[in-house]
Amino acid sequence: MMEKIPDLIIGSRRGRLEYAQQPIARILIDDDEHRMINGGRQYPMEFIKADHMKKIELVLPHSPQYNNEEPIVVITLAKELPYGVSGQLSADASTKNEYNPGLDIVTNTPYIGVGVNYMYAYNAAPALSDQSVTQTTDAKADYQQKESYSDSRSYSHNHNISLNLFGDITKDIRVVATLRTNAIDSWSFARSSTRFTDQDGDVLMEETTQNTSHTRSPFRFNGALRLSGKFGPQEGKRNIRSNRWSVSYSYSDTRKGTTSDSNTSD
Repeated sequence: MMEKIPDLIIGSRRGRLEYAQQPIARILIDDDEHRMINGGRQYPMEFIKADHMKKIELVLPHSPQYNNEEPIVVITLAKELPYGVSGQLSADASTKNEYNPGLDIVTNTPYIGVGVNYMYAYNAAPALSDQSVTQTTDAKADYQQKESYSDSRSYSHNHNISLNLFGDITKDIRVVATLRTNAIDSWSFARSSTRFTDQDGDVLMEETTQNTSHTRSPFRFNGALRLSGKFGPQEGKRNIRSNRWSVSYSYSDTRKGTTSDSNTSD
């Protein structure tokens, strides 16, 4: 069904919907956010037959109804989304020694839906070094040659885990619970040195500075709970109820849990 919309394609790099080279950031199901299919979790649509979908609309930016800055897709269902399990493995890598593998799994049952996402990011950019030599021809100068050298390197690990529980209490009341956690471990090293020598090659002065830093943030949990619903008569072409309500509660672990060690020497 989506192939019938001109210029709406699946991008070759990330396998997500794009329109006119702009990513589709939001996907609404019956005019509402859904945890099984949304802007960040698009792959389950590949396993859903077209007869589940009554209508698919591409909404261009600056729509007065949706107040969107980017193109979005709105799906009107002909019947409830199917039950089952779907998953996706993903990975990105670059020549700068960056790796980002991830796993996402979502299951939809008659009672509750569960989504699990894990992303790992590793960055160890190639070491950088710089060396320069400056010579002076001024006989009155305090030195004949200046040598400068610097090098630096770093790495970081980042783990992100999220769990979503979603379901419909009634036909018009939906509940979504989210639990997230992440951990970061990073290390960096930098060193620089400067040497001054006279015309005979004897060292007049030499300075060396070295700095090492290590930061670690352990797993800390954040969560959110949201109840939303619709009421009133069904209106419009989509037969969507005209009134909406939602109640949300979120929790963030703001306790100091990050440790940082830094060592500087001259």
